[in-house]
Amino acid sequence: MNNNELQKYEQDNTSSSMASEPTMAYSYSQSAPLSGLLEYLYATLPPNSMRWLGEHLIERAQSAEHPYTMAEIDAMLEESERDFEAGRCYSTEQVLQMCREAQSKKQKA
Repeated sequence: MNNNELQKYEQDNTSSSMASEPTMAYSYSQSAPLSGLLEYLYATLPPNSMRWLGEHLIERAQSAEHPYTMAEIDAMLEESERDFEAGRCYSTEQVLQMCREAQSKKQKA
């Protein structure tokens, strides 16, 4: 095996960050893809686009940090129960049929 190829089950001990099992199994640094993306963005984006992207990434990250409250979960449950009682739902077979139809259309395209 070439020394540059990823070797299964070897652990990268250069970083102390948490890593998922696939990352550890192939000794692939968790930050490597992000570093490559970052370098690509530095090379291709003008400063105003970098600023725009950064603002949107920060906004998205902050909104993802807030879990639902129990009141919000209860409201969603009540709404779904009302929808079910009013017949605004699909059976499993209907959903599967819609998936098959969408897949068929996608394959034909």
